[in-house]
Amino acid sequence: MTRLGYQTAGSFYTVNQMWRYLQKKKMLKNVHEAKKSLSLYCNAGMMTVNKTGDLPGYGTLWYYEDGIANIPSLNNVKKKYRVT
Repeated sequence: MTRLGYQTAGSFYTVNQMWRYLQKKKMLKNVHEAKKSLSLYCNAGMMTVNKTGDLPGYGTLWYYEDGIANIPSLNNVKKKYRVT
């Protein structure tokens, strides 16, 4: 059986668990103001993101406190992991 998720330090997180943890900053380390901001458009309209955090085993992610989730981009995930 194939499971979709993220594994770190011997623990496996499903995609839904990963979303909840990223949202709550539990998996992100070193959340801080970024040197530059990111403006993006989504279903809520335009927003500006000005914080980043480090996801162990992955790297840096943009962090938006009011967002539902902070999800790594598929393009960056493909650079580190096999995506099928």
